[in-house]
Amino acid sequence: MVSGESPTAFTAEQFHATWGADVAEHFWNLARNRLILDEIRRSAGPTPFRDVLEIGCGPGYVLRALRAGGVPVRGVEIAPDVPVPAAVADYVATGTDCFDLPLARRSTVDCLLMLDVIEHLPDPVTFLARLPGAFPAARVLIVTVPARAELWSNYDTFFGHFRRYSRPGLSADLRAAGFAPLRSRYLFKSLYPVMLALKHVAGQRATTLAPPGQPALHRLIAWCFRTEAAVLPAGVWGTSIICTAARGGANR
Repeated sequence: MVSGESPTAFTAEQFHATWGADVAEHFWNLARNRLILDEIRRSAGPTPFRDVLEIGCGPGYVLRALRAGGVPVRGVEIAPDVPVPAAVADYVATGTDCFDLPLARRSTVDCLLMLDVIEHLPDPVTFLARLPGAFPAARVLIVTVPARAELWSNYDTFFGHFRRYSRPGLSADLRAAGFAPLRSRYLFKSLYPVMLALKHVAGQRATTLAPPGQPALHRLIAWCFRTEAAVLPAGVWGTSIICTAARGGANR
């Protein structure tokens, strides 16, 4: 994932379960990628980001979707043996700690992404607190995390999560690390009651995403989740959170 000082890098089994071209069209991936793209564009405002870095990018499947949307993003991944697709091989550095990137490289980054990463860190505040010094030009940090502790299941254990976040909990960690949360919202709100019911009825959750058998249906569901995120209040509980934070300063 991000740091070689603790067992946060994904195993081959976890990579296989999470990523793959065959699940790129799954509704969850389609919706998440588009919601992240929407947030990047909103965060950039009238001055588009020139150099975006995704920390803990895995094989670069999210990165590929963002680049297709016009985002100048590169990625860094601590795990050394990651099956990076040829289409994004030039934009992904594997086996590399983000803090070990050359200073000249780090100094041009104006937006940082940590997408479903910090829940894998035993001490996320300490890690996050190092980012402003290492990336002096970064205007904002955009993070996504799994949400709601009551949804904790075998899925979280399998993927090495230390926690699931609430919006106040995520904001508290960011503030403790010296960031100023600008906005946050729950995502995948309609999935929340489904996941809660499955936990109590089935007791187990699948740890892999199945390739979509009906791509058109998955595209429709993804559109529904994006629309839901736009029209429902940010505080309505969901299974994920997206948050944008600035380096220091006052909240707004």
